[in-house]
Amino acid sequence: MIFKFIKEKDLQFDSYIEEYTDSIKKCEENFQIKINEKCSEMAVPPGAFGHMETLYKKIYSITKGKVKVDKPGILVYVSDNGICEAGVSNNPTSTTYQVGRNMLEGKAAINLLSEKIENQLEIVDVGCLTDLEESVTTKVSYGTNNFLEMPAMTREQAGHALVIGIQKTEEKISEGWNLIGTGEMGVGNTTTSAAVISVLLQEQVERVVGFGAGLDNEGFNRKIMVIKEGLNKNSPFKDGLDVAAKVGGYDILAIAGTFIACAKHQVPCVIDGVISIAGLLVAQTIVPDICDYVLPSHNSMEPGFQLVAKRLGLEPFFQFNMRLGEGSGCPFLFQLVGTSCFLIENMSQFEEVGLNRLDYVDIRNNN
Repeated sequence: MIFKFIKEKDLQFDSYIEEYTDSIKKCEENFQIKINEKCSEMAVPPGAFGHMETLYKKIYSITKGKVKVDKPGILVYVSDNGICEAGVSNNPTSTTYQVGRNMLEGKAAINLLSEKIENQLEIVDVGCLTDLEESVTTKVSYGTNNFLEMPAMTREQAGHALVIGIQKTEEKISEGWNLIGTGEMGVGNTTTSAAVISVLLQEQVERVVGFGAGLDNEGFNRKIMVIKEGLNKNSPFKDGLDVAAKVGGYDILAIAGTFIACAKHQVPCVIDGVISIAGLLVAQTIVPDICDYVLPSHNSMEPGFQLVAKRLGLEPFFQFNMRLGEGSGCPFLFQLVGTSCFLIENMSQFEEVGLNRLDYVDIRNNN
């Protein structure tokens, strides 16, 4: 891995990250063997449950056979981005605070989706320019720097944001959350995500950048130009944490921390959109086997998301043409997870219903 984590000796959070992640390994193969055997005995044609079987098998492997996903929740990290000074978004930076407040007051889309699916929801202010409220504020600083002028943050601030994600996730796991989704809110964060993805995938900026929350063609071209200039000014990059520190955002890093903490505790973690998958990419530079513990939800409209998903071998379960963020894809997957687990755990076996498994042909390898 080109951008593998390299600890800086004198930095507190670097040492914490190295020690915390040292014990995270690949999911054990024997649990995959066990669940394959169990599913082969279900009284249906082989592979008849399609993606529901795929999803259940992944969760079984993550949880080492102790499947329990009855308390899902989403962590939404709110942060402002200094790169907005370069005109990469049509929305004023005050939008970050306003939508964050709307979430706290139950007025945002993610609140409605969470209410319908009955999942938990927690908002975390990691870098909003204006404090949301004291109870949800765990701030690194008031927004990041404009990465056209200087690195978005220091490495120590980047480590701090990532550790906030770890610790907030640990807190939720201790409260019983057993299926965790990743969400965010921050004007300009599709720009920071595209910059991070471009470097870590070593892809041309033009292939990664999308229209975000909404840009005209002039704004889109400006966004590409800004990212190119920013990458040029901030290169070279030492490792994934350095990339995120120089051109990323606190939300991306906190999400990376959530992915890492979930892997540490064998809790399935759900990817939302492009900011979420940028966080996953940063996490992978620290924990190479992190993808063993994640579940993609929907296929974001942002091209950067699609490039990362393909590179990491992740196949989203839904195609909604969504580009909202907030963690909005996660409740849909929570619902599918619940249905899949109930179905497969309660499905009759061949010997129980008078059917013979040998009468069925497995056609999956033909497709």
